[in-house]
Amino acid sequence: MFSFRVLVLSLFIDSVVAGVPVFILGFVGSVKSYCGAMYLISKPVVVYSFMKGLWLTGLAGLEWGAGRMYSINCIGEGFGGFYNHLWTIASPSCTGLLTAHVSLLAIFIATFIATFIWLGLMMANKFKEDNKNVINEWNKIKTVN
Repeated sequence: MFSFRVLVLSLFIDSVVAGVPVFILGFVGSVKSYCGAMYLISKPVVVYSFMKGLWLTGLAGLEWGAGRMYSINCIGEGFGGFYNHLWTIASPSCTGLLTAHVSLLAIFIATFIATFIWLGLMMANKFKEDNKNVINEWNKIKTVN
């Protein structure tokens, strides 16, 4: 099997023999470095986004399902459904479905709000940190002149 070093060496020899400028190899290396840096920066964001997205989607699905089952099995349609609902609301299955719907909705909303609060705090801390660095650099530049 060929190793990566053999491949790079063969590309280098082929580029010199074929008359292709050698700076193309440097360009390929820099593109590889930038792609690696973008991967390292974006990987945690992508992983967190998928985790949070799956959590919120799962909660929303469970909450919607509980609400739909409650509305189909416990309420019914029209005035007759409303009247029957008054007599079946205290049944264990209807009480459980309503409780599940309301509690899952509260967890969903709390998770959503907590996510935005956390993102806001992280952005504010990063902004403060960057401002301190900029001010320190400005003070260093002023003392040099």
